[in-house]
Amino acid sequence: MSERQSIVTTWTIERVVPSGATTCAPVVAPELCAFGDDDGAREEVRVFLAHHLATEAPAAVARYFLPAGVEATAFEVALDPGAPTRARPPRPVEVACVLIPYGDGRDRLALVPALGAAFFVDRKDELAEVAARELARLAAAAELDGDDWRRLLPPLELTVAPLPVTVRFAATEAATAARLAAEARRRARATLDELAAPLADRVRGGAAPLVGREREAASLDALLGGRDRLAVLLCGDAGVGKTALVLAWGRTATARPTWVVTLAHLVAGASGFGEAEKRVTELFAAAEALDAALYFEDFASLFRERVEDGGLALTAIVRRFVVEGRVRVVAELTPAALARAERREVALVGAMTQLAIAPLDPATTIAALTARAAHWRRAEARRPQLDARAIAAAVELARRYLPYRAFPGKAVELLDELRAAADGEVGPDGAPRLLGADAVYDGFAAATGVPAMLLRDDRPLLAAELCEALGRRMVGQAEAVARVAEVLCTVKAQLQPADKPLATFLFAGPTGVGKTELAKRLAQLLFGDEARLVRFDMSEYADPWAAERLIRGSASGDGLLTARLRQQPFAVVLLDEIEKAHPAVHDLLLQVAGEGRLTDARGRTAYFHNAILILTSNLGGHERAQPIGLAARVATDERTRELARYRAAVTAAFRPELLNRLDAIIPFHHLDGEQIAAVARLAIGELAERRGLVQANLGLDVSDRAIATLAAGGYAAAWGARALRRHLDAALVTPLARLLARLGKDAHGALVVVRADGEEADLDLPSGAHLGASPSAHGVTVAVWRRGGAGGRRNAKGALLAAAARREADGWMARDLATDVRTQRDWLRAQLARGDAQPGAGRKGKRRPALASAQVQQLAIELARLDQAWAAATAAQGELAVVEELAIAAALAGDDVAATVAEVPALARDFARAMFWLAVARREARDEITLTLSAPEHPAALASWLGSVLATAARRGWTITGHGHNDRAPSWPVERVWGPPRDRAWLAGKITPGGGLRNILVRIRGPGAAVVLGLEAGVHRFHGVAKIDPCHLVVRVMALSTEFTDEQWRELATLAAPATSPRGAVDRVYREQVEVAGAPLEVPVAEHGERLEEIGLAVIAAGLARGLTVDELYPTALGQAAADDGDDGEVAP
Repeated sequence: MSERQSIVTTWTIERVVPSGATTCAPVVAPELCAFGDDDGAREEVRVFLAHHLATEAPAAVARYFLPAGVEATAFEVALDPGAPTRARPPRPVEVACVLIPYGDGRDRLALVPALGAAFFVDRKDELAEVAARELARLAAAAELDGDDWRRLLPPLELTVAPLPVTVRFAATEAATAARLAAEARRRARATLDELAAPLADRVRGGAAPLVGREREAASLDALLGGRDRLAVLLCGDAGVGKTALVLAWGRTATARPTWVVTLAHLVAGASGFGEAEKRVTELFAAAEALDAALYFEDFASLFRERVEDGGLALTAIVRRFVVEGRVRVVAELTPAALARAERREVALVGAMTQLAIAPLDPATTIAALTARAAHWRRAEARRPQLDARAIAAAVELARRYLPYRAFPGKAVELLDELRAAADGEVGPDGAPRLLGADAVYDGFAAATGVPAMLLRDDRPLLAAELCEALGRRMVGQAEAVARVAEVLCTVKAQLQPADKPLATFLFAGPTGVGKTELAKRLAQLLFGDEARLVRFDMSEYADPWAAERLIRGSASGDGLLTARLRQQPFAVVLLDEIEKAHPAVHDLLLQVAGEGRLTDARGRTAYFHNAILILTSNLGGHERAQPIGLAARVATDERTRELARYRAAVTAAFRPELLNRLDAIIPFHHLDGEQIAAVARLAIGELAERRGLVQANLGLDVSDRAIATLAAGGYAAAWGARALRRHLDAALVTPLARLLARLGKDAHGALVVVRADGEEADLDLPSGAHLGASPSAHGVTVAVWRRGGAGGRRNAKGALLAAAARREADGWMARDLATDVRTQRDWLRAQLARGDAQPGAGRKGKRRPALASAQVQQLAIELARLDQAWAAATAAQGELAVVEELAIAAALAGDDVAATVAEVPALARDFARAMFWLAVARREARDEITLTLSAPEHPAALASWLGSVLATAARRGWTITGHGHNDRAPSWPVERVWGPPRDRAWLAGKITPGGGLRNILVRIRGPGAAVVLGLEAGVHRFHGVAKIDPCHLVVRVMALSTEFTDEQWRELATLAAPATSPRGAVDRVYREQVEVAGAPLEVPVAEHGERLEEIGLAVIAAGLARGLTVDELYPTALGQAAADDGDDGEVAP
């Protein structure tokens, strides 16, 4: 490329030093100084500038071009020597300056080489005056030290002269192009850092080695590191290690710069039309400029159902860059997500190279986990560690019981959860706990509900104990219980096929004999909770379309059965009255019973491998050879004929393919009279445990004769126990309910006595303790007796009162708003404990502070506030628990609990106050609030509310300023509807009976003013404060601040219209006590201001019940808080 030559005429400063030599330097760069004789110094500067300017940027070269007329001069200025010991007068100093013409030449710019400063001289000003003033100012601002004074004293003669420099700009275009390219790369990197996260940040710090993925890692490196810019799609089930593979590649030396892209971060805040598309385009263009790779962890989120959700509009941009081979991309998809993506974006998916990631086999998974455990021992030495037996147990449990995830992910997740649960635990030697196979089995049993006896080979499962556990609430079905226990022993021995449900039963028998009850007992025994029983009434699925709903779902929904099994794979599935289902359901059950899985319309598989499938049927149950009386016994030949009848009915109703897939057809026999009596005893025991009786501390005493009478009256061979339960409702539950309703609170703590007609109550009851009795019904009489006199009842009430207060406190502390505070405290402690420095993001070896001192201080303040709120709430909760224990102990001992229970209301109030501050502990706008108060019917409503707030303001440290509506003053802007600020005395005068204040804006500052009074917004109804009864007050929150700009004052004027009489629901009612959301509180109206926290907590509870968050309970009417508008204008008073 040819050279381009140009002459740059600049000016130099030349001085003659006492030795006779000369110094020469450019006027615009006095630091570039040459020393020598006159011509030698100038020539040295010329040669240097010729080479220096040839490589400088155009903007830097332009500085050296100076106009003609540059001159040097000196000004005498009186400068303060600034001696610290004693005062000295200013000394005159001659300061040399270079004057450069500016503009048309009449204005000038004065350079001061000795100070490295400049000042401007207007054409209208006197040069000497401006110079004296500006030089004195510059010298004072520079805070001259000894070396600076040396440069000023003594002054040397200074001259200026033009210096033409011939500059040969060699390869200018190439240098410019290089600079432009470097700038483009810088902007591209900034774009990537803004819209994505560097993969290098994710892989910094080391990790466990990648085991079993050598082939996939080599393929990924070859695809992403080649000359062609390819897009790689990692396809594999959840948990196979797709992310781990990318992170391992990112740690290799050959990995190119990669950024991690998440769609949520990419489109966050993109509210404008086309803004999300613009960001995606900028992201891919930046990656193209740097030849960087983009890694999508959530690639499936690009393929949304609707364009308005950002799906196809974004994939079209991605498709253009990928299909044209302009950007390297690596993304993850599961096979199901890949199928959806191929249906929606064939071209994009087809242009990507698919790399299949298969699950690891169990042996390789053990090797991978062993390597990970070794890494944990090195990197996380203070956390619980794993031995080899724990790893083997985790892999085996994951293989048998976790079908929805793949190896190695499901085993890694299981061990991660186990270690997290054991954090902080130490062994006998004080070292972190070493987790073995026992810990894995116990943790898995606790998480899934599967009993350890089925998981572990070293835990015996005895058939007799299993029969006892299942039969505790079963009556008359010992053979059925024994058959179920036998099959469970097979499951324990792992002799059942691995690709089938744990067990598949058909319970056949008449209604009301315990088929569903046995299923419940099985769910309770195996999985720890009756809620693990997934029950479907098959009479609702008698048509083929309903069967599709149950099994397969639809393209836009989930199958009811498959969805429940995916959510709760460890369950007992009960398909009740299977004979009533459509034959299509029977056919689909062949796959369930045979292969242990079902696939819905979306291609998702539900596995039944960890479930027990129970089908029930009433076939053959109503065909009896002879009726059985109350005391009859079922003969062996009758049981044999009954079983044959069930089998014949079942064989006739179901296809052989389904029957052959059942583990057992278990018959349930009719119940005789003795068995019905046993069922009646169990049902009465359940009645005694009902909530109404337990909460009222009611005892239940039913004699054997009464039980026999109830059983005889409720016996019906055709209906079994169901007929008995209906009879118990009519003969016992309904009369008891009527009697208790009539007695009301007098029945609290009483004894319910049930006797057959003509039977005396053989109880030692105090004289006059009979409270009432129901008329005889169905052969029994229900009576209520007082137990232990009034003192016992009072003691029971007192203990229950303390227990209720403690339960309410526990309920609040279990809510998310309390647990979120605990989580935030832990996070803040972790941030403050990070240490002084972390690896920096800059050059290698550099370190930067983890947190700035201001950040540390802010985090410490927030932690202290949360700690204070948490400590107060937990202390108040503990006080209530102590009082409850004391009250219960006193009641059991027969002592008077009145003195102990008398503390409960005060402690409950203390907890409510502490809980309120805990609930609002995370809110930031806390101490300033602006409200408008409007009383449409009568000023007494406003006076009552504002008076209570004024009364508590001093104690709380609040300052209140009022602005009356249309209150004019000469110095106050006319356009402001709200008047000038008024103090507390003015407000106190206006809320007197003759004040007549109906509409006012109040600004309140002080600790917690915003969080306390912000919950007072709404319509308040007052009773008994004025002739107009009721009258209302409308409280509106304008802003969570008290300072406003002029524009905001104008907006407040538009919100100043007085409220009209409200219609509909009100938020607060004031009678003798305060009511919130229709519920009265134990807060007298006279104590409203002092107990605002308790009222606020009730408002929060009502809001949470409506599905609102705490932040949503603080709406503001003003468009934007003043704190957010601090830069929009000057704040007006």
